[in-house]
Amino acid sequence: MELPNLNDDLAFAEAAAKLAGLQSDMAAANRQHAELLARLNKQAAGPVEQLDAITAKAHQLLGNGAGPSEEDPITLRAQLARVGEHRQVLDAAIGIQRGAVAKCRSEVSRRVLTEVLPQHRLLVREVAKRLKALDAALSEEYALTDELHRLGFETGSLRSMPIPQLGKLSDPNSRASAYLLECVEFRFLDLVDLPENLQPLGRVKLGAKAPKAPTVAPKKSRDPAEWEAA
Repeated sequence: MELPNLNDDLAFAEAAAKLAGLQSDMAAANRQHAELLARLNKQAAGPVEQLDAITAKAHQLLGNGAGPSEEDPITLRAQLARVGEHRQVLDAAIGIQRGAVAKCRSEVSRRVLTEVLPQHRLLVREVAKRLKALDAALSEEYALTDELHRLGFETGSLRSMPIPQLGKLSDPNSRASAYLLECVEFRFLDLVDLPENLQPLGRVKLGAKAPKAPTVAPKKSRDPAEWEAA
């Protein structure tokens, strides 16, 4: 089964592209903020006359060239404030758009999973089937070496090849048994698909319990005051 590409969904692609654009704008705003801050710090370190806003505008009105320039601290602070506010707006917009992308991703994922779940179930059942076949083959290999030992043969040149990490289905605590029990717990397998020795544990995984006997609330004795009132 060929899986679709998430970006093939038009709604998701548009939402993701909008988020990418906002993040690009934020990166540019961060660079501009850093540049303005560096210029302002450079001005603060130099012997530049600091003009207040009113005086600077008065000089600008008179046209005597003493008005604020691009490197004037007042101008730089004003630019820095505008860029700072723009960064805050971008940050809020990015947060909102991330939520929109996540919502869209969830919607697309639900549609795709609806189509994929049947195939996934078949694959897990196939793994369980092959695990039981592997267990049977390992048991045969063990039985052969065990029979040679029982008959008194030396088996120095015969190397037994178990898989200790996997264990056996005859052992309810093995990883192989744990896998099959989990398959039953999450409804990939039915209880009858388990080896008989694992079925009691499978019932526990399914939460199967004996039905409780219905409880009847005891009758309350009538209060003597009620008898007198009657």
